[in-house]
Amino acid sequence: MNKKGFTLIELLLVIVIMSIVGTSSMIMFGNIDDETSAQDRENTYKSIQRGAMLYLDLNDDWLKQFRDKKEMYIEMSELMGNNYVSSTLEDPVSKDEIPSNYIVKLYIAKDRNGNDYMDSCVLDKSILNDSTSSKSACVVDSDGKSNDYCCAACTPKLNATKNKNGTVNPEDCLFD
Repeated sequence: MNKKGFTLIELLLVIVIMSIVGTSSMIMFGNIDDETSAQDRENTYKSIQRGAMLYLDLNDDWLKQFRDKKEMYIEMSELMGNNYVSSTLEDPVSKDEIPSNYIVKLYIAKDRNGNDYMDSCVLDKSILNDSTSSKSACVVDSDGKSNDYCCAACTPKLNATKNKNGTVNPEDCLFD
């Protein structure tokens, strides 16, 4: 007997295998898209912080104040108005426009060896001004990562405990 074509079982088997491969590919590519969005978010906030550092470097009065106080707060509206960052920035993850009421805090921090270096974080001004809020004012730290910690944006309360990465929990912060 000469057989031409495929049996129904063979066709069903091919369809099942194709659907398994397709489903696993979609799951894998979905995770890649999430990782890309998170990386884009980190890069967006890092560029904001670099713009603030450049603004500080090019402004002698601000640089003198920074050297004296060891910290400086620069409003996003000022960075946007002077074209150090785009006035139409968008958070790649939430797709929301980055508000002009955010503040970039530049400050002197110490590395593991006790050497000084300039660090930064982005803060939400509305939370900083709200004394009743229990939410952290830190939007992102110097690595562009969003977290629940202060990113050195606070003066710790007396007897505040530090977490495993050396930062103070938001509930132990006295915001400046």
